Amino acid sequence: MEGTSLDPERKAKEDLAKSVALQAELLAQRQAERLRSKKYALVRTPSPEKEEPKEKKKKKKKSRDL
Repeated sequence: MEGTSLDPERKAKEDLAKSVALQAELLAQRQAERLRSKKYALVRTPSPEKEEPKEKKKKKKKSRDL
């Protein structure tokens, strides 16, 4: 008997658990790669037309008494 376990199916259970863990890891890697490689098309929208700035009103300077 291999190991100290008395369960005769221990080896098969361990192998199954390893394969499930490997599959989960591969799936996670694929999903991460898919997210990294996702490319978006550039959206080209025209810029809004620039409005001519209105003339600024000049402030009147106060003459101060000295």
